[in-house]
This record gives sequence, C-alpha cells and structure tokens, in this order.
Amino acid sequence: MALWVYLSLVVGVAAEAAGQIRVPFAIVWGVALGALALGAALGSSLALMMESLDLQGHVSVTAIAAMVLAVIASDVVLTRGSLARAYKRAVTAAGGKEAESADGGTPFDERVAAVAEVYALTEREAEVLGILARGHGLGRVQEVLFIAEGTAITHRRHIYQKLDVHSKAELIDLVSGFGDDGIDDD
Repeated sequence: MALWVYLSLVVGVAAEAAGQIRVPFAIVWGVALGALALGAALGSSLALMMESLDLQGHVSVTAIAAMVLAVIASDVVLTRGSLARAYKRAVTAAGGKEAESADGGTPFDERVAAVAEVYALTEREAEVLGILARGHGLGRVQEVLFIAEGTAITHRRHIYQKLDVHSKAELIDLVSGFGDDGIDDD
C-alpha cells in the first residue's frame, strides 16, 4: 500500500521537476524510477540486515519511514516544495478564492470586471489585473495564480498593451477611476 502511495506522489513530483528544470518528463521519470530501484535495493539490504539482527518487527516501520523521507526529500530537492504548492492549490480551489477577494471590496471587483470587459481582456488577464490593481507585484500574481514568473510577466505586458498604460501606478489609477463620470468613455 505504501509503495502505491509513493508511486502516485512521485509522478506529480517528477512532472513538477520536469517543468521547473525544463527537461522532458521522460528523463526525470527515468531518474525517479532509477532512484526508486536504488531505494528498493537499499531497503532490501537494510531488511536483510535487520532480519539477521532479529529486528523483524521494525522492518515495516523502517520501510514506511524511508518512503516518507524519500518523498519529502525529492519534493524539497527536486521541486523546491511542489507538494506544498499542490496542497495550497487544492485548498484554494476548494474555497480559497473568497480569501483573495476579501482584501478588495465588491465595488472594486466590479471595476476590475468592467475594465476587463471594455478592454477585451482574457479571463486570466482579468485575474492578473485584479491582483495588480490592488497594488501587488508579480510575486503575488505567481503565488495566487500558481503560474511561472515568465507567464506572469507576459500577462502583465498584454494587460499594459491593451489598457495603454506604462506603469503599475497608471494601471491602478485607471481601475480606481473606471466608471466615474467620463473616465470610461474614451
């Protein structure tokens, strides 16, 4: 059972690692399977050694502990915490959206939606706009939307082009004043 749990987790870790280090998934998966085989060989050796020392009752506990440590180590070393991000992503998908929109009010969200509609922003660009218009930077965009830095930069560039703004201050001013008399008519 523990092996199946490990295998289900290691696929996600390998996929995240491949994306982060920009190599084909097959290479990372091959390394992961090689590490699993090495771990199995070391585990068997450890089990034989424990059996010869008459410590058989501790073999299963040791094997499970080794697998857990291997998952944590591979997650931290290969992907710098992708399991933590995957957990955070799942929590956000299950209801964390309210927490992000709570720092802005409904009128602000309506202004962001109106700007996005008038300037024909994509759904993702509208999400990025909402974060940037609150004064946050690209780091916050990456954290909230779980996207890479390059992707966040691209979305910001497209938003700036479509809104014809050249700085975050201009963007905030545009969104803050949007809908006031005469501002959104240009």
